[in-house]
Amino acid sequence: DEVTVQESLRVAGFDAKDAIGKPYDAVALRSLRIQLQRALENDGYATPAIRTLAEVDREQHVVRVRFEGDRGERRRVASIRVSGNARTADWLLHRKIGQDRGAWYHGGKVEQSVQDLYATGLFSSVAVQQSVDEQDQLNLEFLVEEAASRDLSFLVGYGSYERARGAVYASESNLFGLGQR
Repeated sequence: DEVTVQESLRVAGFDAKDAIGKPYDAVALRSLRIQLQRALENDGYATPAIRTLAEVDREQHVVRVRFEGDRGERRRVASIRVSGNARTADWLLHRKIGQDRGAWYHGGKVEQSVQDLYATGLFSSVAVQQSVDEQDQLNLEFLVEEAASRDLSFLVGYGSYERARGAVYASESNLFGLGQR
């Protein structure tokens, strides 16, 4: 019935009060740890390391949970690069990335950027790689793998009215590298 967070891990946007007084649930506890990690990531900490410690008191039927760890360094984003795109225009990709250069790292914006890049339908793979430069700022590299953009279809059939028929269809889903069909 007790949930505590190490002082150095406390962050706005995370509150464990909802877990207090409820039956112990390992899945809910993991979800709570992920919420804490995301709150730290959204506050500029790119690599928080959080441990969950649970102490069970069987006599009193109480579980005491403590989140401990290291929030890491708060970092600003120095650069954002995209690599792996051969046909798609760079400006189109950067328009889908919500994280700004010079701003504090925001894990939610980076995650949403990955989803937005997938949603274009132009990529079969999207990943983000982080590195730290000599000024202790974060460099983000979006690694993309373009999906096949050309489709060629053949239609062959027979109908009572038209008799034999056929057709050839060609489509391009990334016309001129602009993501147009």
